[in-house]
Amino acid sequence: MTRKLAASQIEAKLVRQSDHQDKIDALAQRVTMIINTIRTDGRSLRAVGQALGINRETLRRMSVGQCPSAELLIRLTEEFGVSAEWLLTGRGNQFRSDRVGHQIAS
Repeated sequence: MTRKLAASQIEAKLVRQSDHQDKIDALAQRVTMIINTIRTDGRSLRAVGQALGINRETLRRMSVGQCPSAELLIRLTEEFGVSAEWLLTGRGNQFRSDRVGHQIAS
C-alpha cells in the first residue's frame, strides 16, 4: 500500500510540474507576441530592450521559452500599456483600454 501511495504522489507531482511548465510556456509565448507587436512600428529588438531596461539577449531568450521575470512583466505593463491580466492568463485585451493607440507609439 505504501508503494502505491508513493507512486500516486509522484505521479501527482509530475502532473503539477507539467501544468506549471505549460503555464510558463504560455506566458513566454504571450511576451513574445507583445514584443513582436511592439516591433511592428520598425523598432529593433535592441530598441525594445532599451525601452524595457533589458538587453537584447534577454529578449531573445524569452522568445525561445525562458520564463520572463516579474520585473519585465511590470515594465511591459508600465512602458507599453500591456494588460497584466492578459499577460498572466491570456484572457481579456492585450492592451489596457487607457493606453489603446499609445502602447506602440510611446
